[in-house]
Formats: sequence, structure tokens, C-alpha cells
Amino acid sequence: MPFLARFRSGASGTPPLPAEEHLTRALGSLAPQVVALTALLPQALVTQTVTPLLQRLTAFCWDLPASQAHHHSRPFGLLTHSLEVATYALEAFTRSSSWWAKAPDPAQRHRMQERWRLGTALAGVLHDTGKVFDLTVALSEPPATWQPLHEPLLTFLLAHQVAGRLPTPTLSWQPGRGMRHETAGALAATLLLTRADLVALTLPVAREPWAFLGGDPDPANLFRQLLVRALSPASMPAADGQSVQTDLQAVPPAQPTLAAQVMATLAQCCREGPLRVNQFPGQIFVLREATLVVVPEAFKAVRERLAQAGVTLPGGGVLYNDLADVGYLLGTAGQNVVQATFLRPGKRPVPLAVLRVPHAVLWGVAPPALYAGDVLLESQDAVAPAPTPPLADEPAASEKE
Repeated sequence: MPFLARFRSGASGTPPLPAEEHLTRALGSLAPQVVALTALLPQALVTQTVTPLLQRLTAFCWDLPASQAHHHSRPFGLLTHSLEVATYALEAFTRSSSWWAKAPDPAQRHRMQERWRLGTALAGVLHDTGKVFDLTVALSEPPATWQPLHEPLLTFLLAHQVAGRLPTPTLSWQPGRGMRHETAGALAATLLLTRADLVALTLPVAREPWAFLGGDPDPANLFRQLLVRALSPASMPAADGQSVQTDLQAVPPAQPTLAAQVMATLAQCCREGPLRVNQFPGQIFVLREATLVVVPEAFKAVRERLAQAGVTLPGGGVLYNDLADVGYLLGTAGQNVVQATFLRPGKRPVPLAVLRVPHAVLWGVAPPALYAGDVLLESQDAVAPAPTPPLADEPAASEKE
């Protein structure tokens, strides 16, 4: 299976292009994919880590396809596929709250968000590099075979160019390939990531993509969860007109924790309208210290949505304790429901049972404006009594209009 190594120096006898020029031209041809990826990352991390890694990755994989007769089975297909998957994984990261379990403390989450974002990009870019160990790149004249552990593919081709032209290798795919490359990703990563890259990730983040690239089957691995979304047929671009079912079979379906599902669904209900935010009557109120979630009313919409997906939630007390155990609630398990009294000028105050949720859990770094009314909270954590019945002449704050 021959693949033409592009960007040759031109006519026979012209001076050969240096490696840097080959890399510049190759990355230039992939500019749309590179721009889409780097636009989702802080510029400092792009300059410090991502751009140098993409240059090393381009030299390492050069014009290899992503598959023999599957998706992206064309020159530079592996690079194109890797950039696209990394971009979709980053978009999934932006929409997901599953990574919050890795940093339960809101302050820590704020500090580490960009590191987890970088880890997502690197896991996506490197997720298929283990494929280089599933194929053989050979030259006939003179006889030579590329050794990925010894040198990048571009270096190998430059060493065998003739009259300034890169040679055309022949690719052969080894028998028994498939899921084997899923366990070789960490080996390829050792050839591409530097010590500085790992320092930029920080140890807590670096361990997660390294386990994923090494084939760790743990469904709770954050990057396994994000990558399976990025590899879904609905997410992948249709430019090749081919599916990615082989990749999906190699990546087990994501199984986010129940607590993460609950909070992600709660946030979705806040955004889309089933739950009223900062409106009386309503179910969600944003104070300076935390977001108040009126219970049990706020979770009715969550239960209904998850039930449609076949997920049944435990009873209120058990559910609240589960949320508190992973850091999604303020207050210790068993003592996280408190009584809030809503003070309204000219009207009787309304007591409601609420949970206090750190802003970052529901809203990320941009919570809504604060609730305009006055609210008194219990001074100490305690299990609140059931809320008083609504006044005869007005609806309860936990009822939907």
C-alpha cells in the first residue's frame, strides 16, 4: 500500500528542503484543524506545549494514514484524525461536568481547569499514535525499514531522499492489529512528550491521560469518557464518508458516576428552563456564598430526564449524601439540607428546605447574577424540617408556574 510523501523539493537536482520546511508545509496544509484545536486552549499553553508537540507529532507520523481501508485512509490521515478527535474531545470537556469529580474543591477546580483542558487535548492528539506499531513502513531501494523507536518517520525519509525528493514507502499492516494499538499509546507518548510537557500538565492530570494511552480499561477514566464522545459517529466530521466503528469498539462506553450525571442534568435543566432560576416561585437561587437548590422540588425534573435514559435515582436522603460525598454540596453527608427563609417585603416569609451547591459545580466560572431578594439561612448545618405548606393565596417557591 504505497503512500506518497508529499511536499517534495520539486524537480530533480534541486536542493532538498530542510526538515523545518517540510514541517511548516505539512502543518500549513492542516491549518484548519490546527486552528480549531488551538482556539480552545489558552495561548500560553499553545505556545509552550501544544505547538512544539504538534511539530514533533508531525515529524513522527508524517503522512501515515489512520487506517488501511477505514476512516482517514489517506496521506496525513492519522494527523488529521488526531487533530479532529482532540478538538471534539475539548468541546466535550467544555460541555461536561464529569471532570469536576477530579477536583471537588471549587477553588482547586478553578486553578486546575486549564491543566485538565490541556490533558484532554494531549490525550486526543495522541490517542491513535500507537498505530505506528501496527504497521511496517519499508523502502525497496535501498532496502530499509522504519523503526519508530529509533527516529521519526520524516527523519527516516529525509535520510533516504534521492536528488532532493523524499522516497515513496510501502505500508503493510501487521496481522492481529486492532485493539493492540490501544495499549501502545503510552509507548508512543514516551517518544513525543517531554518532561516539560508533563510538568505543564502537573502530576494529578498527567496520570490520567497516561493511564488512558496505556489501555487502562477503567470506564471512570476522564479521557476515556471524553474520547468516546469525540469518536461517536454523530461527532465525527463526514469528510471521509466513512464510519469510525472500529475506534468505538476499542473504547468502552463511558460510565460517568451517578453524582456527575445528576449535577450535569441539574445544570442542563437550569439552562433550558424546566427549573426557574432566581425567580419566585422557583427552584434555584444564586446567593453570594452558594447556589441554593430547593428540595425535593428541584430534583423532580432531574429524575424525569434521567428516567428517560433508564437511570433511576435513589431517595432524597441517599441522593443528597452521595452528592455531598463527592464534594458537590456544602455541608457534611447527613447534614447538608438546611432551612432557608425567603424574606419578601409586605408578605409573609416562606421557609424552604435547600441544598447549598458551590457556584462552580453548576455554572463553571460564570454564575448568573445574584438573587435580588433577601434569604436567611440556618446558622449551622442541620437536617431541615419539611417546608411549610404554601400559603392559601400564593404558590410555593418550589412550584413551577
